[in-house]
Amino acid sequence: MTSKILCATDGTAHSAHAVEIAATMAAKLGAKLSICAVNVAHGGSRGPLIYTWEDAQVKQVLDAAAAVARKIGATQVDELSLRSREAAAA
Repeated sequence: MTSKILCATDGTAHSAHAVEIAATMAAKLGAKLSICAVNVAHGGSRGPLIYTWEDAQVKQVLDAAAAVARKIGATQVDELSLRSREAAAA
């Protein structure tokens, strides 16, 4: 039985739909839902790493997604902010 579900989001309409589906599954299965946003880094070879979003933007995206998930009925919702050079590697 599924006990954990991971859903990535970036705040777009496409990812909002994924959050809705994941939240529905979590609510029906009684599973823990972890929602993550990956802040992708650019640069860094001879200069500083520059991230796509400010920390406040990441928090806003995650908070909005978690609120939708809770409204749908998911009761165990975690928010994960990840940083990586590549979204898939995170």
